[in-house]
Amino acid sequence: MLFVSLWYKGIVIPEKLKGMNLRLAVAMACYAVLAAIAILALDGFLRSVVLFFFAILAVKTIAHSKDEEMK
Repeated sequence: MLFVSLWYKGIVIPEKLKGMNLRLAVAMACYAVLAAIAILALDGFLRSVVLFFFAILAVKTIAHSKDEEMK
């Protein structure tokens, strides 16, 4: 996590991301990259299963981030 925080240190964060948890934004970007690779590399039923799996992980990640904000 230290690498991510150092990497973002020199970048100006857009206004709409300032209220958003930066860790959540990085996680969603990683899921998007993995989904794009799955779309390009897989075909048919397996692509659908993998994309469904990523969607479930993304929803769980968002739900977990909301729980941490409440603490």
